[in-house]
Amino acid sequence: MKSSKGKARRKAKKQINRPDSTKVAQLKHIMKLMHEYNNLKDATQLVIGALAAMKNVSIRSTHEMYDLPNNE
Repeated sequence: MKSSKGKARRKAKKQINRPDSTKVAQLKHIMKLMHEYNNLKDATQLVIGALAAMKNVSIRSTHEMYDLPNNE
């Protein structure tokens, strides 16, 4: 009887210390979305840089021309 109580306590302690699987899944999803966002932002910056080079203007002026934020 004692060993079953000990097992139950150890199992409860493991569950308390283990992160909630839904929270972990949510964090992984958010990290995946952030990674995708960063990749898209990098690609966009490459396109803006290419446009600036083709027009022989600065990247800042290209941002202003297309009403894009300059501070990001």
